[in-house]
Amino acid sequence: MLIHILVCILLGIGSLCANPLPLTFHEFSKLNLEEAETLHNREITIRGFLYATQDGRWILSSEPNLKTCCVGSAHKAKDQIFLDSTFKDIPSSGVVQVQGLLMVVPQWDDKQTLLRLYQLKNARTLEEKERNQGFLFGVIGMAFLGILGLLWVFTGKKTG
Repeated sequence: MLIHILVCILLGIGSLCANPLPLTFHEFSKLNLEEAETLHNREITIRGFLYATQDGRWILSSEPNLKTCCVGSAHKAKDQIFLDSTFKDIPSSGVVQVQGLLMVVPQWDDKQTLLRLYQLKNARTLEEKERNQGFLFGVIGMAFLGILGLLWVFTGKKTG
């Protein structure tokens, strides 16, 4: 997926980048602030665990079974995405896949401690059917590219 991010950055807006970019929290952890800002205002999908903060906001975290003291806390700022949506019927445990517009909005306190880095606008959970369709389209796309590559190799050898 990191290669996909770099290709999107280098090529800009194109057909490869038109669909929501599938990301993982592991990939987020590898990004510095400048790299993260290249994903600002980009539609993404990401899997994680949903939690409600004490003030009623929602976050998506990379970690299961967070204690209430860790939900939305500063020391977990890079591992949590604040969501601007409300959710109903969310499983109390288990991974959900969320899609939305990623905003990189670092917020610091007076002591220059990072409080919050990511926000997902228009966030919504994806149904199992939607996740399976995305996977199916990805497999079909990869197969198509593989066939084109084979055709290119075989036609190149015959003419040479």
